[in-house]
Amino acid sequence: MPPASHPLVSRLKDEGACRHAALIEEGVECSLIACRINDSTILLAAVALPDKRYVKAVPEDCIPSTMWSCNALFYTPYGVYVYADTWHDVARRLKEKTERLMAQERICLEKTSE
Repeated sequence: MPPASHPLVSRLKDEGACRHAALIEEGVECSLIACRINDSTILLAAVALPDKRYVKAVPEDCIPSTMWSCNALFYTPYGVYVYADTWHDVARRLKEKTERLMAQERICLEKTSE
């Protein structure tokens, strides 16, 4: 049975930050979400604190599939952080960082093709 939805998943779609979004894994402290932007998949490690929300977003091509976890995303040098008070604001700010994520994905693809 797939995990239940996460509030960020619907916000990502509503804000146009992701064409498709799906919860991969729901954890006690962190949830792993896949976000489809254009032809790229971005992995999101989403954390909710009592008064803040934050996400580390990493292009899928920058991290081996065997390391798809919240902890691995937080420790990879690639990606961007988004901090906000609500999931709505997280989605909006993530959308603003799309170009930076796409640039990082190109760098990762260049490194793996060498």
